[in-house]
Parts: sequence; structure tokens; C-alpha cells
Amino acid sequence: MTRLFVGLALLVMLASPAYAALQGAGEALRQKAAELAVQQRECVKSGLAAEQLRQEILKKPYSSPLAQREDEERAVGEIEKALACARQAEDALEKTLGALEMRCQTDVDQMRAGTEVAAMAPDQRARLEETVACVKAARELRPGLKRAQTLADQARQCDLEIRKVEQAMEKEAKAGEYADAGAGAARAREDDRAVHEEKRQQYLQCARVARSQQAQLKASLKPYAKDLKIALVDENQEALTAQQRLQEEERKAQLQYFTDDLLALHLRVTKLLERQGAGIGQDELSIQSHGLKEQLDRFRNQYFALFQEVRLRALATPVLSAADALLKGVAAWQAETAEREHLAFLVSELQTARVAIRDDPESSNAGLEKQHQLNIKASRRYLARLLEERTAQFQKARQLAKRADDAIAAAATPR
Repeated sequence: MTRLFVGLALLVMLASPAYAALQGAGEALRQKAAELAVQQRECVKSGLAAEQLRQEILKKPYSSPLAQREDEERAVGEIEKALACARQAEDALEKTLGALEMRCQTDVDQMRAGTEVAAMAPDQRARLEETVACVKAARELRPGLKRAQTLADQARQCDLEIRKVEQAMEKEAKAGEYADAGAGAARAREDDRAVHEEKRQQYLQCARVARSQQAQLKASLKPYAKDLKIALVDENQEALTAQQRLQEEERKAQLQYFTDDLLALHLRVTKLLERQGAGIGQDELSIQSHGLKEQLDRFRNQYFALFQEVRLRALATPVLSAADALLKGVAAWQAETAEREHLAFLVSELQTARVAIRDDPESSNAGLEKQHQLNIKASRRYLARLLEERTAQFQKARQLAKRADDAIAAAATPR
């Protein structure tokens, strides 16, 4: 009878308006904690987006250093604003979890008052277990989240130190371009770079350790967050996602630059071949092809990494080979022009030697005449080879340019 009376009394208490109000307060605190966790996640996302923007500003070419600095300062302001937002949400979440722990503990005490767990109905025991889990989860999450925030701040501070060291290295590298080229000065600059690199590696390790500890801590807190239906912010995963997004955007931009520069190179080669075929002179073709080799070398150096990809290498190879063949044809034509001038000089020397022999048959000019004749024959053979080389290279350049047209058209065709 006593056990039945206690059970009935507990049922009355659980069904009373006062207890329902307490339960409602607990649910409101749970809901508020969940909302604050979402708010914190959005603040973190905003901070990562601002950091991504700052990285893009640092890489983007600016005509004015002042304009770049102003854009970077605006991005830094957004980063600080997002960090303040995340800390505010974190502090509010900590306070809410404290209130929730007290609320759930009060509920547990009231549910246990005057009865034993064994005397409770199954649904009552389930509600008690859920409330006890609420107490434990709130109690574990409060210090855990605070420690995780400390580790996140530590990782960010290490990141700032890394950036400072890298800026110092960039500054010294630029100064080294105009510094003393002596062996002692070069060795001193190399020592400074080694010191900076050692510091950079130390801060990189610092950031890695902090983020690793934070990730382990967050993983250990997830079961407690699940009990309260709170989605914890995984800053490492958010940062990884943002980094992957940045890499994808950089990849798209790099491919676009690659395509634009490749098409510009191909167009230049095609126009030069058209002008050569239309009968343009060697001097004019040499002038118009001026800078093609620099453009070609710059393209190869800038996109060296992309050439390792089979598809892009297959697309670029005909264009680059056509440019190489065109330049070889121009070089052969220039050599041919110079050799024709040399041949004219040899013919003139031969005529001079013959006049001297006619005036003085006994002079030593007879030997010179024979030597000039041999030189003229050698020059004409060389001219023939240069003409053959010029013709072959221009023909090869046209064939490769046509192949490049086909490869570019195929790449532009939707699959």
C-alpha cells in the first residue's frame, strides 16, 4: 500500500501545473542552448568567409598598396566582428547550460523525492533517466566548450604569428633582390631565412597541436551534445570546408587564366602565320613576332604544374609546339638573310680578287680567288639548308596550329 500510495503521489506531482511549468522551463532552456549553438556556427562561418576574403586580397594584384591595405583592414574588421559574435554566443551558451544544469538537477531532486526508482512506472523512469542525462550533459559541456574555445583562440594566435613570420620573409626576400650580392651578405640572408623558417615551423606545429586537441575534445563532447539536441560547431571541419572551397575557386580561376592565355598565344601564332603566308618580309615578321618567345616562356613557367595533367598537356602541346616551330622558322629566316649578305660580301671579294689577278697575274691573289670560290660554295650550301629549314618549320607550325584548332574546338564541345 505504501509503495502504491507513493507512486500515486508521484503521478499527481508529475501531472500538476507547477511541474508542467518546470518542465516547460527546462525545454525552453534546451531550445535556447540549441539556438545559441546555431548562432555560434553562423558566426564561425562568417569569420571563415572573411578570412578567405583576406587571403584572396593578399594574393590579388593591386595597382595601389594603399587600396590593398584598406581592403585587408576591412576584411580583418569582419574577422574580428565574427570572432566577437562567436565569443558572445559561446558565453551565452555557457550561462544557458549552467541554468539548464540547475533546472534539470531540480527536476531530478523533485522526481526522486519520497520514492524509489524501482517503484516508478517505466515512463517515469525513462523521464528520470533523460533528466539525469541532461544534468550530466550540461555539466560536462560547460567546461568542455570553454576549453575548446581556448584551444581555438590558441590556434588562431599561432596562425597570426605564422602570417607575421611569412610577411617578414617576403619583405626580406624583396629587399634581397637589391642587396649586396657578396658571398658574406648572401650567407647572412640565408641564415635569416633559416631562422624565420624555424619559427614558422614552430608556429605551424603549435596550430596543428591546438586544432588536434580541439577536435579530440569536441569528439568527446558530442554524445553529451546529442543528449541535449545541440549541434556543436566543428571549427576544424568548417575551416576544412572553407579551405576546400577556396582551393576549388582558385583551381577554376587558374584554369580560366590558363585557357585565356593559351587562346591568346594561339591567336598570335595564327595571325603571324597568316601574315607570313601573305608575303610579309622577314624584317617585318621578326618585328611582329617580337615578344612571342617571352610570352611562350612565361606561359610555360606560370602553368608548369598544370602541364602535369594529361588533359591540359594534350590541349596545350599543339599550341606551344606551333609557337616553337614558328620561332624556329623566323630564326632560320633571319639567319638566311644574314647569310645572303655574307654571300654578297664573298662575291664582292671574289670580284676584287679577279680584278687584282687581271692587273697582276703573278700576284698572290690567285690563291685568294680559289679560297673565295670555296667560301661561296659553302655559303650557298648553307643558304640551301636554311631555306629548307625555314620552309619546313613554317609548314610544321601551320600543321600544329591546325591541330591546335581541332583540340580547342573539341575541348569547347559539351560532352
